[in-house]
Amino acid sequence: MTGVTFVLYWIYFAFLVLNVFLYSVQLLRRNSGWLRIITLFLWLMLLIEIGSEAVRLLFNFNVPLFHIYAYSQSAILGLFYLRICHNSTQRKFIRWYILFMTLTLALVYALNPGAFMRFNLWEVVITNYLLVVASLFYLYNIISGTRSFLYIALGVLVCAALEILVFLFADFLVTLQKEDMMIIWLLHELGILFLHGMITVQWFDFFVYKRKNKDE
Repeated sequence: MTGVTFVLYWIYFAFLVLNVFLYSVQLLRRNSGWLRIITLFLWLMLLIEIGSEAVRLLFNFNVPLFHIYAYSQSAILGLFYLRICHNSTQRKFIRWYILFMTLTLALVYALNPGAFMRFNLWEVVITNYLLVVASLFYLYNIISGTRSFLYIALGVLVCAALEILVFLFADFLVTLQKEDMMIIWLLHELGILFLHGMITVQWFDFFVYKRKNKDE
């Protein structure tokens, strides 16, 4: 881990811990469906992150946890979009895609357990594809409507799109110089950082700014 990626990682981790605290406290005050989903997502990401670092330090190998991370992020955020998208066609697509993704991953890893021990490009694509499409659904819906979850949607869209681009060009990236590879992985880190930064902004927009305007 280089100096820049080290700093980015700990900034991301700080955002993650902050978000877990902010959303958990808010959930105790306001028990809503979307808030439960986002809080569950944040707690699971934190536990996976801690587990991943522990496994990496002990065994210098944490690929299996990456699979859990990729699926969990896609499935839980997919449920979030299922909650906030009200168009029946969009909801049907999200619902069936989550089922398709779950069955596909379960079948592939059941038939080929060895695949669970390595990175798989197709997994990155199918898990993040749902998030890109669902984010675009929501952003389209709010063009002339209430932009309640604009920041989360933008964060998810940018992060998922960068994930696909980085891994989609993985075969080409291995031919680059080490310095060029570092730029690509910085984009990967920045995507995750942007997502959690937007989740923080969303909290302040939803629970501080809008509440202040309401009180005024």
